[in-house]
Amino acid sequence: MTTELNAITFKAQHNPKHRFQNLYGMLSEDCLYQSWGQLNKQAAAGIDGITMPEYQ
Repeated sequence: MTTELNAITFKAQHNPKHRFQNLYGMLSEDCLYQSWGQLNKQAAAGIDGITMPEYQ
């Protein structure tokens, strides 16, 4: 995890009321791939109704 992501994690944990403005700029293919690996593949569909196979 990069230093920038660690800083965001720290801020979110220590100041839950903080609202981040532009996290889109932090996304990269590597970050998304790493996040995919951490998802629970057996989880139920989310509020949007997307299942894991559809999301993949």
